[in-house]
Amino acid sequence: MTQTFKLTVNGTTHTVDADPDMPLLYALRDHLGLNNPHFGCGLAQCGACTVSSRWPAGPLLRHAGVLGR
Repeated sequence: MTQTFKLTVNGTTHTVDADPDMPLLYALRDHLGLNNPHFGCGLAQCGACTVSSRWPAGPLLRHAGVLGR
């Protein structure tokens, strides 16, 4: 089942229809066409796929690996 997500990337807002369990890396690369985020080890240990995101709750920056989480 897909869900609609609103992502603001580099100041531009995008709407993505994707499975909530889809890795954020895949949404950025496959749905938005961004090729700067890279797939590395596949285990989230090397840092190649790390994305910093700002949640609406405040200025705290957090790593977001999966769209729905």
